[in-house]
Amino acid sequence: MRKVSRAYVLSSIITFLIPVLGVIFTFINIRDGKERKYFVLLSIFAFSVIYFIPPYQDLFRRYTLQFLAYNDGTTYMQAIDGHVDIIMYVVILFFKKNDIPFFIFPALQSAISVYLFLSATKDVIDSNENYSHKNVIYLLSFLMVNFVGIALGLRFGFAVAMFTKSVTLVILARKRFSGGILMLLSALMHFSLILPIAIFLSSKFIKINKKLTPIFCIVAFLLSKFLIYYILNHLNLGNINDYAKDGYVEGKYAAADNSGNAMVVTYYRYLYMIVIYLLFFFSKKQEDEKLQKLENFINIFIISCFFTAISATAFNRYFNGIAVYFIFMLVLSVLYVRFDKVVRMIFVILVVFNSFFQSVYLLRRPIILGEMWRGLYTPVIFVVNYSDKDFSSYLKVIDSDGDWVAQKYSAD
Repeated sequence: MRKVSRAYVLSSIITFLIPVLGVIFTFINIRDGKERKYFVLLSIFAFSVIYFIPPYQDLFRRYTLQFLAYNDGTTYMQAIDGHVDIIMYVVILFFKKNDIPFFIFPALQSAISVYLFLSATKDVIDSNENYSHKNVIYLLSFLMVNFVGIALGLRFGFAVAMFTKSVTLVILARKRFSGGILMLLSALMHFSLILPIAIFLSSKFIKINKKLTPIFCIVAFLLSKFLIYYILNHLNLGNINDYAKDGYVEGKYAAADNSGNAMVVTYYRYLYMIVIYLLFFFSKKQEDEKLQKLENFINIFIISCFFTAISATAFNRYFNGIAVYFIFMLVLSVLYVRFDKVVRMIFVILVVFNSFFQSVYLLRRPIILGEMWRGLYTPVIFVVNYSDKDFSSYLKVIDSDGDWVAQKYSAD
């Protein structure tokens, strides 16, 4: 029988009683070989916070257009008809047929995503022998996971978490079957992951020197319009062609939001990504063969991001939504120990600021509306007092676009 450490038992008890204190104890007590147990506790923390999320924006549309619209007579074939990424619709219908509250779905997604991202980071660390600072690395990796944003989107963030873990499984852990299954599931969760999967497969045959990547990025950017139209017009991918073209190439998601605040946020995200990338770009070549393969995939993926520059949404999703975490894992898990103390401190401050800016400040409206801070201190067992009735009550203060009508909320 395996011996359970007192530190883990204490961290578990505290997490279930006061989740935010449990997180602190978890990061203090993470031990080699026991990391995954502690990742589960961090996932429970994410679950307890997201449990109170309101039906905001995309979550509002999924709740009203799918969950509330489905009934006992709705079949799974009807639910997935006309959709490329089918998992979300199947799960939502399963929840509806079995009287499972809708808000548990985003909470589960966020919890699983936290585990997958941290587990992927562990795969990178395990490929680097004699590594130290693991507690700090896991803390910074946890801060990189925007689990509130993942819950609000309900598809893309969760798909990225599955894809990220699948890549480290195949390249670093050498678990090709389980990695392949997870990769397939990521595409079925969100169709946009088909491109990263294709890039990953091509990285087996294509080698790109990291120092030449910026040059190839410029060429890819210049060819983006021609190449995307050529692929969509000549490669038959079924419904995916029309879905991508109408929505992301020529539709409302193709152009960038030029409003003042949106542009500031976009430029900030690019700046943050550039800083992380520069740390990666000027680092020494990886000596480990498996890490070399991961680095090569990152190089090819970054170039491919610029092929999608014709669509602002696609480029942002691939560049800031996927590439940044892969680069971050490699920088953090392999290069962090090589930084001097000043650079480490600056890096930590940058990551902490980015986490609070993107995961808290930019998402403050749903956090405030749902009073999601309750999940920080509410004992996990007591969250069951929150019901679907509480969740649906937010509909009276949310408009047809899924935005919070603050004036109406105040009037109530």
